[in-house]
Amino acid sequence: MQIQTTGRILYVDPKQQFKAMGYALYKSVDQGASWSKVLVVPTSSANRALSGLSLYRRLMRKGIYKLMPAGDKFVLFCDKELFLFDELNQLKSIGALSGSRPLYPCVQNQKLYYGEYKGNPDRKSIRILCFDLKTNSWSVAAELDGIRHIHGIFKDPYADRLWITTGDLDHECKIMYTGDEFKSLSTFLEGSQNYRAIYLHFDQDTITYGTDAPDTPNH
Repeated sequence: MQIQTTGRILYVDPKQQFKAMGYALYKSVDQGASWSKVLVVPTSSANRALSGLSLYRRLMRKGIYKLMPAGDKFVLFCDKELFLFDELNQLKSIGALSGSRPLYPCVQNQKLYYGEYKGNPDRKSIRILCFDLKTNSWSVAAELDGIRHIHGIFKDPYADRLWITTGDLDHECKIMYTGDEFKSLSTFLEGSQNYRAIYLHFDQDTITYGTDAPDTPNH
């Protein structure tokens, strides 16, 4: 079976696969052999035309770029806005993003979490924002000082914890966790480029990550 390779694959499970091409979202139910258009995110005609150019999409960070399951819905990230869409392919905006594209958001207990990711040269406080899918409301789950930005928030499938990675200078590199939905936040590792992690991979007894240091050997 030949798999189509155009577009960006965003989500895969045994029953369905989703990919994006600019502002259009496509779905496959036959392991990528065929695709049908699910929806198109509203945007200007200029954006839609230019989104056909991969270099433009990459440089300007345009189009759909992330899709996450959230109960019986999906959370869709496009440009600087967040959306929900359901099994009827109905699209609903739930708000604008703060900062640039968050690298790794997370959904747990019907709540979407993402950390602000931006240049932050003045090192202002960085927030972890939460959207409650039950109440359709936003809140600030946590506010962190002494870091540049948040790399990701990750659900631990083996423990009732969320893990957070931050950067970028030595003292700003931290791996943290919460077991009570950010009522408290504990630091697991910090203070070195050895802990400048982006993505965390969980096994039953270990956590694995690659470092993201630009000026020292990575591990």
